[in-house]
Amino acid sequence: MREKMLAAVLAGQNGHDCAFTVLHVKTRGLVFKVYDEQLAGQFRPDDWESEALLTLADCVRCYSVKDTRAKFSTYYTQALFNKARDIKRGLVSQKGRFYSEMLDFDNSFDKDSNFQTDSYNPEKIYQLKEALLSVSSTDRRHYRDVVAFLIGRGEDKGLRKNRSTAQVLYRFKKNVLKALKEG
Repeated sequence: MREKMLAAVLAGQNGHDCAFTVLHVKTRGLVFKVYDEQLAGQFRPDDWESEALLTLADCVRCYSVKDTRAKFSTYYTQALFNKARDIKRGLVSQKGRFYSEMLDFDNSFDKDSNFQTDSYNPEKIYQLKEALLSVSSTDRRHYRDVVAFLIGRGEDKGLRKNRSTAQVLYRFKKNVLKALKEG
């Protein structure tokens, strides 16, 4: 029995973009079945869908049409399970836990809260400056360099690419939020 998706896989391997649309529509239920079984509640569905599209492109590229040991749908299903397993491993790794605990600076403020200071109130300005000074004062040179870079008073020095910069940024944002809420 010939598989229904084999023609679309062949078209995808020959460079027809519409084949990916056809395969995406035909396998959408399968993608979310794997999501529900493996990643529900741990990973965002739209992120999973984009990962599944990348996996689909890889599967179309690597699937051997001449030597069909398994149907394309079986091949794709196994690739999705493998991808879900990799994502779960990444989420429980030390690096994954660090990124999941990071505060998103843009979304960490409440919509109803207003952390603006009245520019005519010198007391509020003084409190904010003291809070920033207490956050940025430390004996560790790297921390001071990163904080100076973040507030626009320091040079980049390749800081954007360091993982330690991301950790300093996380601590800095957390301390600034704490200082703003207390003050």
